[in-house]
Amino acid sequence: ILNDAVRELKESEFSDLFDGVEAEIDLPETTVEFDSSALLPQSYVTDNVERLNLYRKLSQSKTEAEIDAWKEEIEDRFGPIPKEAEMLVLASKIKLYASQNFFTKVTIRAGRMWCVCPKTGSELGNQYFESGRFQKTLDRIEKLKPELFQVVQKNEVLRFVVQEIPDYKAAYLFLKTLAS
Repeated sequence: ILNDAVRELKESEFSDLFDGVEAEIDLPETTVEFDSSALLPQSYVTDNVERLNLYRKLSQSKTEAEIDAWKEEIEDRFGPIPKEAEMLVLASKIKLYASQNFFTKVTIRAGRMWCVCPKTGSELGNQYFESGRFQKTLDRIEKLKPELFQVVQKNEVLRFVVQEIPDYKAAYLFLKTLAS
């Protein structure tokens, strides 16, 4: 709400102060789904409050460097990171780059990745489709995975279905490349 109010003030009352400054774009809160467990096991971080604080800190990460720093911090404090926590780090990176690509949801299963675009007609959807971001994303996917993707529309939702994504790391690397 605060971000919306500040944006509105920048566009109206204080617009002369922000001439030439590109408006910040709200990125979607992306959901990531895959079949592996992605969490901090209770046996690794035994204190519930501490575990919650660590989740909160990770969720506030805005860059890959912050995610990597979070991982280093927990390894320093709690020892070698278990597989579930490693998957949590990977899921956070997937979420980061999926959000930068304007995807609202990413599902990774059976060697495929489904990337859901914002709904047409929504504010986020208008930003995505009218700004040319959709076309740019389509062009990049076509260069990265020619003939190994399709665009599927169901109701008001468009999805990119990308083939030959063998694992979660491949999904992360694909989304990172797509965002750059």
